[in-house]
Amino acid sequence: RRRGIQEYEVLQAMEQVHAAPYDRVWDATLRALRTLNIAVSDTQKDQISAKAVGAELDGTSVTVTVLPVTKDATSVRVRVGTFGDRPASERIQGEIAVVLKRAT
Repeated sequence: RRRGIQEYEVLQAMEQVHAAPYDRVWDATLRALRTLNIAVSDTQKDQISAKAVGAELDGTSVTVTVLPVTKDATSVRVRVGTFGDRPASERIQGEIAVVLKRAT
């Protein structure tokens, strides 16, 4: 039963792979969250994953997980709210892509 709940939660997170190295995507993620006025309350990062937890101005929770896929490809999973909010997640993913594009 527990496994089914975890699978459901993963389905509610929006994942996108960005064509950039892990550290660059992590920096772009933090910059994008600031630009979108998402207050980050906690970050964790090591060589295999990074996570930012915060909230939008209305208090809605935001969790972003960044995972290296290859040397030049990085997965970003965004989850907004308890059950996921696709438009808000797409907005965050889009801003990450904009920041990455600006940095090149």
